[in-house]
Amino acid sequence: MPSARRSFYLASAWLPLILCLAITTLAQEAQRNEPRQPKIIRHSGVELQRKATRFVEPIYPLQAKAALVSGQVDVEVTVDEDGKVVSARPISGNPLLDDSAITAARGWIFEPTTVEGIPVKAIGTITLYFRLSGSELIQQLELRLRANPGSAETHLSLAEAYQRESRLDEAIAEYTQAITLKPDYATAFFGLGHTYDRKRLDDSARDAYMQAIKFNRGLDPDGSPKATLRHDQYVFISEFYYRHAEYQESIEVLKQAALHLGDIDDIRILDDIRVRLGLIYLEIGDKQSALNEHTALKDKKAEWAQKLLESIEHKN
Repeated sequence: MPSARRSFYLASAWLPLILCLAITTLAQEAQRNEPRQPKIIRHSGVELQRKATRFVEPIYPLQAKAALVSGQVDVEVTVDEDGKVVSARPISGNPLLDDSAITAARGWIFEPTTVEGIPVKAIGTITLYFRLSGSELIQQLELRLRANPGSAETHLSLAEAYQRESRLDEAIAEYTQAITLKPDYATAFFGLGHTYDRKRLDDSARDAYMQAIKFNRGLDPDGSPKATLRHDQYVFISEFYYRHAEYQESIEVLKQAALHLGDIDDIRILDDIRVRLGLIYLEIGDKQSALNEHTALKDKKAEWAQKLLESIEHKN
């Protein structure tokens, strides 16, 4: 075969491979030259807040203060490659607090998020808090009472605010006024009893607590009976009786709590009541009743359940 023809055939054989390599190289080059879509990393709320280098506290809106609105607002923020907030939107909280929360969130600065050493955008949630000081809350409640002195609920709220500030005599006066306006106000009787308890006026505390238990009833929106006292309030009353060695009264309060709170979803509350009952039964030597309370526990693996069982087993 002549040399020229042989060269032609060799070139024809290699040509497809050369073209394939050339196309692949061009495609890779084009891919490298294409603008990359920026990555966005999503952080958990705790993780993002740890990266904050500048915090801005929200300004409490006057309208929210007047409405006694407080609490927290969770704000989802998008942070650019420099660590600055470029967008913010509230995802929970009272609407009266939203604008202030957004304004504060936009002022936060974070350490830039990086991927393989390259800064990228990030998304996460930060939490901003709005809390009325004790004096601010009292001031707003006093203004409300001037406008509506016949509100038992506002008298109750003011009494609770006074008590948190340890202004106990003023708290007693407001609880008493709430009860005058609403004679079967179980929550006000509890607050009155708790305040007397703090002042070590045991007889007055006992009388108020008895009234709280007596009037501890209400109605659900559908008309079904319900308790008006909370779990922690039952516990306070029970502990008062326990401290004064009035064990049977302490037991009866916890039994009422178990009865009235029996349909709640949080089994920890009912188990807490049963453990407390079990321990009081042991205190008065009723080991079988204590064992019955342990048997009724929903979560027998919980630490407090184990401690109750140990106490029962070591009881002579």
